[in-house]
Amino acid sequence: MANHLRQQVCDRIAQILAGLTTTEDRVYQTRVYPLAQDEIPCLLIYGLTEEVDTRTLAGRRIQDRNLRVAIEAVAQVNEELEQTLNRMAHEVEAALGADQTLGALLSDASRLERTEIGLTKAAEDQKPAGTARLTYVCKYITREGAPDVRA
Repeated sequence: MANHLRQQVCDRIAQILAGLTTTEDRVYQTRVYPLAQDEIPCLLIYGLTEEVDTRTLAGRRIQDRNLRVAIEAVAQVNEELEQTLNRMAHEVEAALGADQTLGALLSDASRLERTEIGLTKAAEDQKPAGTARLTYVCKYITREGAPDVRA
């Protein structure tokens, strides 16, 4: 059995973003564990919400899904924080702009919905980190009961 399309979308985004200039291979599909200093700058990828609209047709119903995915850029707080976060956001937007349907997983081009800038703690004993959370809307279609296959 294949992974849920929601997971496939996050996996594909991580694959596209691995190897960017600023974050290199520091791309993590989690937001649960504290980050060590040597793990930043990095990108965190995770789902936020998913809205599902159901269309009734003969047989199994079709589900139109709108998944909001967070791509959170995390960087060290210093005098160049704003420039670093802006550079990271630029790299993410350019990379995802080059593959807007994520290898045909999506039924429509992904789109950037919003960017939120803030501060967070990397870990209890460490300095705060700056963040830029880019929220992308990713639309895909499944059949009811088959969330791992694009309809």
